[in-house]
Amino acid sequence: MRKVGLILGLLLALATLAQADDFEHRIVDVRAKAIAGSVTAAGFGVGSLSGNPAGLAAQNRWEAFTTYSDLFGLGFAQQDFSLALPFLGGGLGFAYTTMGNSEDVLYEIASTQLSYGRGSGSLAWGVSLRRGALNSTGGAAHAFALDAGLRGTRGNFSWGIAGHNLYVRTDPVSKAQSVPREIKFGAALQAGAFLLSGELINGQELCFGIEQDLGAVKLRAGFKESSPTFGIGIQQRNWLVDYAYELGELGNTQSLGLSRQF
Repeated sequence: MRKVGLILGLLLALATLAQADDFEHRIVDVRAKAIAGSVTAAGFGVGSLSGNPAGLAAQNRWEAFTTYSDLFGLGFAQQDFSLALPFLGGGLGFAYTTMGNSEDVLYEIASTQLSYGRGSGSLAWGVSLRRGALNSTGGAAHAFALDAGLRGTRGNFSWGIAGHNLYVRTDPVSKAQSVPREIKFGAALQAGAFLLSGELINGQELCFGIEQDLGAVKLRAGFKESSPTFGIGIQQRNWLVDYAYELGELGNTQSLGLSRQF
């Protein structure tokens, strides 16, 4: 009975993912997950690859992270490896992400992304090229997408605009409807060691996040889609361990990340 229940749960999750579209934009950065994904104006470094590529503009060191998320507690997993480094006056980033389940019901998506960000004064811009591949019992598909973003700062205040899936090509062509466009407007206020951020997604959904930096420990929380998020970061020299817990109607998601600066 337990296995039957698990399979039914997987089918429900697959139905939800199908409604959300196979190649939709997904946040993988664990810090971002902990503050409800509200990093369009507050993201930086390697974590910017899944938020706003303009956050790569100030990249001055090599930085790598790997993440793992247990989605909904139903056997779905999301894994990511990302790398960011200084390049031609800005920052260059690479990410490889997989998501899905391959045991009871075959559903896997693999995504490869290349991003670049650069800034001048208080304004930064960034672009990302992403290729996704779907392998499932329902068939296979591929998608190519372009993301772009802007970020500006004025004192302790920052703003950001990010567009995901702005340009899309799919194979088969009919799969284009499963690559939805997403536009985010974000704002953030840094008051000493305290961060308050928020963003509006597609003019409909609001999410908010807070972060308190205590030095070696960073406490985080957020709110999106009527559900809270929580997280913590623990830093030791150039190493950072991040944890996030997201509550949701389909199930709760736990994420763990490990970052290293060089």
